[in-house]
Amino acid sequence: MKLIKINSNILIISFIILIIFISYINYFLYGGFGSGDDISILLDKNLENLAIKNVFLGLTQNSPARPVSSTILEITIYFANNNPKFYIICCIFSWLLSVLFISFVLFEFLHKSSVYVFALLSSFPFFVTSIFGSPYLFTGYFTCIFFWSISLFFLIKFAKTKKIIFYSSGLIFLILSLLSLEYILPLLPLTMFFPIVYEICKINYINKKLFSKLFLLYVLPVIIISLFFLIFKIYVVQLYAGGNVYGVSSVRLASFLQAFYYFFVIFVETPLLLFEVI
Repeated sequence: MKLIKINSNILIISFIILIIFISYINYFLYGGFGSGDDISILLDKNLENLAIKNVFLGLTQNSPARPVSSTILEITIYFANNNPKFYIICCIFSWLLSVLFISFVLFEFLHKSSVYVFALLSSFPFFVTSIFGSPYLFTGYFTCIFFWSISLFFLIKFAKTKKIIFYSSGLIFLILSLLSLEYILPLLPLTMFFPIVYEICKINYINKKLFSKLFLLYVLPVIIISLFFLIFKIYVVQLYAGGNVYGVSSVRLASFLQAFYYFFVIFVETPLLLFEVI
């Protein structure tokens, strides 16, 4: 009897895909689960009675600072209308594709076994149950992560191959991500420093000239894009939207205090909570 040799990587990947499929099949068939902002979804136990189109129109009108999300919303309305399974499929696949692109990036830094663990655990983002309770919001919350993951993937590809098409594609997808939803702002340090770490590890040395070159390539463009985005969100949006727009406010002392508290929570309160738990 001839023994068939099975590649361990293929076996592990197949096993992960099987777990993901089994876990999500009921979610797809029965319309989701979990807590969320829309309690009616939980009461109905599915999306059939949700006036998705009306919700979409309201979101579109109130999100002028997120033009990419709004555009995708309109396209989704046109093709899917009130079909809940379409939104669920898009929600799941946009997240899983994001995990896939980030996994490709991590393969350049971590051992395969670590990346497989990441891919398995991150495929089930139960920490965002409000999104799984409202899959029609994938056009904002998941799309921005999806575009960001593609951006990071292309920037790493540029660091590896030095092909300008990857560099320009990475910056374009970064802009699309910011214009989808500004939630990816805390991820921008990863966008800046992952390619730098990759290049330093590849050549195994660093000097002042090389550091300046890497700064100009990866850090400065992200800073410029971020500044233009903030100007757009705070000032430009007011020109064509007018009035009070959700998520948009002028620069005030309270803005700086809120930003300071954000970093205080990350670097002080969260470690203290973890310390208390330990």
